Amino acid sequence: MSRPRCSKPRGFTLVEALLALGLTAVLLATIYGLLLGGAGSWRRLRRRAEVFQTGRAALDQLQSDLQNSLTLSGGKLAGRYPFKGGASALSFPARLSVVDPASQPPVELPVVGVVGYAWAPTADGSSSSLTRAWSLLTADESPAYATSGEDEFPPLISSVTFSYPYQNASGGYPAIIWTDQWHQPERIPAAVRVGLVLTRADSGESVTLSKTIPIPQGMLGDATWVADARP
Repeated sequence: MSRPRCSKPRGFTLVEALLALGLTAVLLATIYGLLLGGAGSWRRLRRRAEVFQTGRAALDQLQSDLQNSLTLSGGKLAGRYPFKGGASALSFPARLSVVDPASQPPVELPVVGVVGYAWAPTADGSSSSLTRAWSLLTADESPAYATSGEDEFPPLISSVTFSYPYQNASGGYPAIIWTDQWHQPERIPAAVRVGLVLTRADSGESVTLSKTIPIPQGMLGDATWVADARP
């Protein structure tokens, strides 16, 4: 009686091995591409979030200052600091607050100052930037806190525009028209429309933000003589 033969383990042929290696390479390349694409998308989202965060911070600061603007109508300061509004700069008196470090504990003091925003060349003249300058009009004598200062917003901001609302006195449409100049300094405008363009130098990606900031204590301008008006 003969014993059954045991079959020997069969190995991969060269063709099968090459096919397996090829499929593995394709799979790894696909996974790598997906991971690389995901990482690239994450970086783009992070850069875009940084751009939006910078824009929102600038708009929030502008809103806070504008909604605290006031008219100096009495005393020796009356009429000396009107609301000045242009296409790329504006300044106005406003309620501010400073922290007095000499107090224990430090307290926040309400003061009146002048705030100005300007889109202007940087110190070295190589580019332009948005700056916020402020100075106090009411302060203690020899205060322990700063009475003026200037802040420069991040260079991501590549363009700034301001425009101001006027009532269409003709009664036609639109009822409100906007111009890039505020011609009635004795008034505070009812709102300021701010346009920002933010650009990343590394990628060239640009984002445009626009916000109309209402000023409750403001008034619409008289547009009977406004020539350069737009809806």
